[in-house]
Amino acid sequence: MEYAHLKCRELKEELKSRGLKVSGTKTDMLKRLMDDDAMKKMADENGNESDYSSSDEFGTDYSKMKYSKLKKNLRHRGLDSVGKKVDLIKRLEEDDAKYKPANENELILNVKTMMGMWYTIRIGKHASLLDLKKAIMNKSFAEINRQTLYHLREDGVVEMGDRVYPDGKIGKLLKDDDKSLDDLGIWNNSFFDLYVRLF
Repeated sequence: MEYAHLKCRELKEELKSRGLKVSGTKTDMLKRLMDDDAMKKMADENGNESDYSSSDEFGTDYSKMKYSKLKKNLRHRGLDSVGKKVDLIKRLEEDDAKYKPANENELILNVKTMMGMWYTIRIGKHASLLDLKKAIMNKSFAEINRQTLYHLREDGVVEMGDRVYPDGKIGKLLKDDDKSLDDLGIWNNSFFDLYVRLF
């Protein structure tokens, strides 16, 4: 969906209806909506159909979900899918809680490596890009000086060093190690591609 024509008030209403943060500039709000659309599209492509709704930023109202969908969702996450509906809901809510920021200054970022491994990184939004690379190194053992990190975005100007993916997404090359993640325009639940030079 195209959101650029919407006024700030309308963007805030849309964000609120999805349970997303409503503060920031118009650009911030547009990015948040596009990122949410991308996450839903990714969930659909991975076979989650409507398992994720917008009742809150990280999941759905599981009490309204059918038992078979709850089981499918748990299996997709690699969690135990046996038990009563109440138990399945509790398991999903506990798993969702792992991915909620502790406060408004914390970000949860999703990093995918060349080998297809996924890492979830919790970090302060005022941390520097170098701090993020250190956190990635602690999980993936990829040395900082060998990391090339791309922030996946739906739109933006393609600059030297950026990647353009077949689906139209842009991988913005992150290169200012001293800048804060906030200054680099990185928002909660952002996705990154990590490339590691071997030599």
